Amino acid sequence: GLFTEATTGSAGEIQITVRDLIIDAGARISARTATGTAGDININANANDSPAEQVTLDGDRSRITARASKKRGIPGEISIHAEDVRVSNNAQITAGSTTQNNININGTGGLGNVVLEDVVHLNIVSGGEISVRTIRGTAGDVDINLNSRQPVATLLLDGDASRITARATRANGDAGNVNINARHVTVSDSAQITAANRSSEASSNTDGDDATVDSSITLTNVETLDVLHGGQINVRTRTGAAGNVEINPDNSAPLQTLRVSGNGSLITARAIAEGGDAGRVQIKGRNFTV
Repeated sequence: GLFTEATTGSAGEIQITVRDLIIDAGARISARTATGTAGDININANANDSPAEQVTLDGDRSRITARASKKRGIPGEISIHAEDVRVSNNAQITAGSTTQNNININGTGGLGNVVLEDVVHLNIVSGGEISVRTIRGTAGDVDINLNSRQPVATLLLDGDASRITARATRANGDAGNVNINARHVTVSDSAQITAANRSSEASSNTDGDDATVDSSITLTNVETLDVLHGGQINVRTRTGAAGNVEINPDNSAPLQTLRVSGNGSLITARAIAEGGDAGRVQIKGRNFTV
């Protein structure tokens, strides 16, 4: 594996310049800290942030991770520029902390985000996971191709435990947002896109009906969306406030085709315990099959 580590100070940065990167058989790239600041992990093809051709993670315990293990620790950013990204067979790209959470896949966003840019094909299958999470702090966002010239051409999540998620696991933790710019999206066979908290009060960055609510999922420029065979797109809370699910909001063209089919397949915003506030599901489209 490849590691940087600090207990209380700042861990060093990991910079990888590569055309093709394969992480398998339990190999790891890790930047971690206890109460300090973890280093950033940057993966691209050259110093100009040109995208690598392929980044593949495959197999149980194979992972890229930025982690802070104790209170007040701050994970670093993971920044990946790659045209073809595949995460499979329980491999993970993840960042986590007690009170903070940062992951940035190929991005310019602030601390705590997952940002993928210039991705053409993204496959998360057979238990693969991209996640940002916190315990009682604020999780980062997952942003995919938000600043790219083109949306992701194809995004496939397939198989039980395959997921893109922003999550806060304890009371008063704030889950981040999942923002995806992609043309053709398939979520199938119990895979999930999720933003979830337990009891957080969702906050927003503007006032009124157009507020961007934390713990939300937003898909833009989608032409076809298939949620099949138990696949789910969901935001949820227990006793707090869930965010919203928005598909092609604002200036995006209407969704051409939406299919939600099969037992357990759903697109939902929900509160699962008394006192919780569910968000809304808003879809702009033309042809729906549910």
